[in-house]
Amino acid sequence: MNVAAIGNLVPQLHVHHVVRYSNDAAWPQPVWGKHQAMPYTPENLTFMRETLMLAFRGRDGIPFEWTLA
Repeated sequence: MNVAAIGNLVPQLHVHHVVRYSNDAAWPQPVWGKHQAMPYTPENLTFMRETLMLAFRGRDGIPFEWTLA
């Protein structure tokens, strides 16, 4: 994991978790500002929303499965 302080654009502390691969278009530069921004299509947004909600809800509406060892 690569952690960097690039808070020169916003004053508050915040963290981005960006998954990178050595074959991505911006590698090894930062992902921000390297290429033209592309808006998500309505279909992309629907897919991401549904995927995230499934992940948050988990199986049978339970997001995490706790077991006692």
